[in-house]
Amino acid sequence: MGNLHFTERERVILARIRNEGPIARVRIAKKENISKPVVTLGVRKLLSIGAVREVGKDVKRSSKGGKQATLLGFVADFRLTLAVDIGRTKIVAAMIDLDGNIGASHTVSLRENMSKEEFMSLLFEAIEGVIEAVPKEKIIGIGVGIPGVIGSNNGVADFIPVLSLRNVPIKSWIEEQFGIETFCENDAALQALSESWKGVAEGKKNVVVINLGAGIGSGVIIDGRLYTGSTGRAGELGYLISNWDNTYYRESFFGELEEKMSGVCLERKLDEFGYHGFTATDLFERDIDDERLRDLIYQGCKSLALALCNLISILNPDIVVMTGGIGYNQFELLTKYTIPLIKNILPNEFVGSVDFARSKFPSEGVLIGAGYLVQKKTFL
Repeated sequence: MGNLHFTERERVILARIRNEGPIARVRIAKKENISKPVVTLGVRKLLSIGAVREVGKDVKRSSKGGKQATLLGFVADFRLTLAVDIGRTKIVAAMIDLDGNIGASHTVSLRENMSKEEFMSLLFEAIEGVIEAVPKEKIIGIGVGIPGVIGSNNGVADFIPVLSLRNVPIKSWIEEQFGIETFCENDAALQALSESWKGVAEGKKNVVVINLGAGIGSGVIIDGRLYTGSTGRAGELGYLISNWDNTYYRESFFGELEEKMSGVCLERKLDEFGYHGFTATDLFERDIDDERLRDLIYQGCKSLALALCNLISILNPDIVVMTGGIGYNQFELLTKYTIPLIKNILPNEFVGSVDFARSKFPSEGVLIGAGYLVQKKTFL
């Protein structure tokens, strides 16, 4: 595989070129307070593997008539990551360069009531649809976003509610089939990585991303680092409790908040009310004169507001980002109901400094985050 093994000096030099390039060797030496020969040696290695390239001359430094320094630039596609986004109805696999740009992609539709074996076959099909597009040695790893509870260390999904699957060993499946190191993470956590890397939360140190779609999850960035907890299962917002009598939810794949506000559970309620075949989108966007439906939305927003109060009071984030089919498309409605409730519950000192924003990457955020996760696990 295209595994990357850099010394600490080479990492520092590469990061400087990546973040500030085009940049001259002498400038790197000055900014990092290391000798020019050490920089020259490190750059020679990076040039040899294609991680950087010479992109021209530094004309600004020639005013005194001296020799123009050669500028160095980062080569974003010298290695690639393979990203996989598992959703409720489809799996999308894509090649991602080191700047987060999406290349070749392949989508496979999922069926209802699949067995683990059927799901595994479709997962392999999605990956095979893009893995042959580039030489295998260019791929530094595979990142997988999973809409469920997962232990990041072992890559086993405890359960995937939207697919009704339990104990799914995704990491071992992929590594045995393709021989490429694989990293698995909750999809909301990957959304948080993408938003904090290149999205609406760029430059923010403390970030909460709410993925409100078929299910409900959250990704948490603390002091610039993804927080996943002791076993990788942090951020499961759908399981926050706002009602002490939660016995109903113990046998369900979904948590209490999900039962009140997730797409799957809202559609179940619609069916119970006689709106057969209606989707969560219909609930929010159709002009239906039914007090029960208006109350369904309000009670769901009320529960979401209580969950956000808990997150804000505990984590003190800079920004809360909404994404997912409901979170992104109904951002104005959700904030219209939730923010006033939050402000009524929390002191202004808690909530006044928190920004609320719609995701920059509603569709591709999991893929971008999965690619970035691989980078952080392998060489960043």
